[in-house]
Amino acid sequence: MSPSQSESTGPNDVLSRAGTAGDAGKVGHHADTLGHHAGDSLLRRLADTIRQDTRTTDIVARLGGDEFIILFPETGFDTARSAVEKIKDRLAEIIRSIAGR
Repeated sequence: MSPSQSESTGPNDVLSRAGTAGDAGKVGHHADTLGHHAGDSLLRRLADTIRQDTRTTDIVARLGGDEFIILFPETGFDTARSAVEKIKDRLAEIIRSIAGR
């Protein structure tokens, strides 16, 4: 998951947009190993974490499986990258805690 920045649509375009999409990392593997119920529980934890680490103006959606997309309206690339890194770190902690069971 790494952010990308959209192209300007013209000289009057004042909105800065950034977004990212990616998988949450090995959730499918853990669901297979720990069972369907544990996989669903893990996905809910990951979604809650992403929502907690984004602003109310950001748009978070699950694409399917363990793939999510986050849109950061009116956000510069560096700010979006920082937010994504924070989310990735928190998701990795959750995955590690589940894998350590």
